[in-house]
Amino acid sequence: MARLLSRIDVCAKTHPLSQSVHAGEGSSAVARVLAVCERTAERLAGTPWWTNADVPASELHMTYRATSEAIDLLAGHAATGVLTVAAVAPVLRAVWTLADLRRVDRPTAEEAAVALDLRNGGGAPA
Repeated sequence: MARLLSRIDVCAKTHPLSQSVHAGEGSSAVARVLAVCERTAERLAGTPWWTNADVPASELHMTYRATSEAIDLLAGHAATGVLTVAAVAPVLRAVWTLADLRRVDRPTAEEAAVALDLRNGGGAPA
């Protein structure tokens, strides 16, 4: 079971949406997703990648570095075995997506903490 779970990048709890909530939030949710895609596209312009999921692990550690606090948080989880070394890159990709959602230029420990929470089955970001 542990091997299977190590292959899952995000495990978020969700709640069913009522038809009225879904209808009311549809256009704003689409606009938010499009804005995230635009931020990602701007950052990755001139590279062979289109999305955060496409960026190789080596580039996440060299070119697209999160803040040292974010890296330290992830490294601490990897050192204690809570996060496998193989899982660091997928979590970093999620960290960048959260940074794009929050409109920050470089992921911080806050985005890293949310990504870790999502990986471990916590709730969706606010």
